[in-house]
Amino acid sequence: MGSKPLLSRKNAAVALLVAIGCAGVASSLMTSTLRFAGVALAVACFFVAGTMLSAASAMAVQARSLVDESVRVEVWGRPLQISPNEPNAVVESVKVFGAALLIRLGPAVGGRHKLLKIAQPKHLTVLEGRVEIREARYVSWAGTKLKRAAGAPAVVFVPQTLPS
Repeated sequence: MGSKPLLSRKNAAVALLVAIGCAGVASSLMTSTLRFAGVALAVACFFVAGTMLSAASAMAVQARSLVDESVRVEVWGRPLQISPNEPNAVVESVKVFGAALLIRLGPAVGGRHKLLKIAQPKHLTVLEGRVEIREARYVSWAGTKLKRAAGAPAVVFVPQTLPS
């Protein structure tokens, strides 16, 4: 039996980023000529490390199974209108920024792609391709916060078949 590594690659990367961030803080405290660069380096490293440790980062791995899939999207129990004539969306990408899950959606045929932002998502479940995010601080679509509905999950993605 092989031994288990003490640190995973992800944890090693986070530790390295935190160490570099601390070096940036130290350099900004020790010399005035590197003050701005040290603070900027520390902020960037701590932000990336925080993103890597966020719940959204773990959820993004699971949600990436939706990329290039046609889905019906429900937000707070209501269908999300992708475009005037298209109830379904194609998931273009799933990314993480800080504690938010950023999902780029577009209509199946033509049209503009828009961003669905799920801030501080919690409790993601995947069942037979259906992805549900039970809770979120808020959800915004194309820059507009969507009104919360009590008792409804924050976001649900239901796979649809693409027309041939």
